[in-house]
Amino acid sequence: MAKFPVSDASVLIALERIGQQRLLPKLFGKVLITPKVRKEVFGKRRLPRWVMVKQVRQDTVKEVVRRTRLKPEKGETEAIALAYRLQTILLIDDRQGRKAAQKLSVPVVGTLRLLLEAKRKGIIRQVKPLLVALEQTGRYLDEQLRRWVLEEAEEVSCDGGACLFGAGCRDAKCQGASH
Repeated sequence: MAKFPVSDASVLIALERIGQQRLLPKLFGKVLITPKVRKEVFGKRRLPRWVMVKQVRQDTVKEVVRRTRLKPEKGETEAIALAYRLQTILLIDDRQGRKAAQKLSVPVVGTLRLLLEAKRKGIIRQVKPLLVALEQTGRYLDEQLRRWVLEEAEEVSCDGGACLFGAGCRDAKCQGASH
């Protein structure tokens, strides 16, 4: 198994929007991306030192397309193909891409799992403010997923009487609680 994970654009963009891309080198040292992901995320900007661009062989992309029915021109298809070829973790949030990678037995990790791991390793102190920040960038988290992440992070839920989300709380159990 390769030492470094491969990242799709979705995780890099989500972490960039909440100012947390710095978590990736702290968790993994380096992260591999494909040229298409580089273009989508960084454009012509200079790459951070912890990002390495790696080309994926077209025969591997074709095999992934054949086995998953993904479109070959998508950056996520190249990212899946590279992770598949290197037998490494794929950082991806896109549901269709995650399912395709799992079909190929490629282990997947999304933004929320990265935040949990960063907390577990003491890189960040709390997950909750980052979930709120993700939602403020337009990322939808359903109530069940939000609750699961906060439970995994061992951060208090509204059930315990202390609301995590303040006035923006959508928890039905929190209705009428003082914020």
